[in-house]
Amino acid sequence: MLPWNEKVPMLSIHPDAATRDDIARLAAELMEANKQLNNARDCLWGRKADYVKNLETENKKLKESRLNS
Repeated sequence: MLPWNEKVPMLSIHPDAATRDDIARLAAELMEANKQLNNARDCLWGRKADYVKNLETENKKLKESRLNS
């Protein structure tokens, strides 16, 4: 699997290199990454005391979804 810094430029040059499912998966990964970043930001700002628990749960879900795809 290509890292993000290679996927996005590759798709901008060769848009037909990915299916709709590939693009949907990339979007889902981006949304998950943004969610984790927002949780981390909120934790640093003192808004979420249960950040670690949420992060562990989200990481577990992400790993399971990657294994199922």
